[in-house]
Amino acid sequence: MSSTNTQAASLQNPEDLELTITRTFDAPRTLVFKMWTAAEHLSQWFCPPEFTLASITADFQPGGAWHLHMTSPDDSSYKMGGVYRGIVANEQIVMTQKWLEGTDDPDIETVITVDFADHGEKTELTFHHAVLESKASRDSHRGGWTKFLDNLESQLENA
Repeated sequence: MSSTNTQAASLQNPEDLELTITRTFDAPRTLVFKMWTAAEHLSQWFCPPEFTLASITADFQPGGAWHLHMTSPDDSSYKMGGVYRGIVANEQIVMTQKWLEGTDDPDIETVITVDFADHGEKTELTFHHAVLESKASRDSHRGGWTKFLDNLESQLENA
């Protein structure tokens, strides 16, 4: 984060700069986790449904990189990527996320933590993204990540 972004962030409540989404999927935890583990699975759902996924790569191991290139309905290009920091099979994924192209925030690296828990025959997924630049950025990311997770839910229903 640049010093200007750090100063702006310090003036806000910490919870304003974090996003948490909890969803319950009607699928076993091993399947929900698997959908996060390889480009062949991510390519089925890892973008908003109205976007086109141009490419995705995922070296799913601690220290491995992931990259995504998607285009919007108006042909705007968005690229993001990061590094897997930690993986506990069927329980947790920790990865960084940084916009590489298509937004005004390409220098900000954030951390995404995805936790998977059994909820009877279903899976409770808790998605946490921090530290975002502003409350507006958090709200924008909420809309985007909710669409990603809606797409995941659709894929799981068809699995």
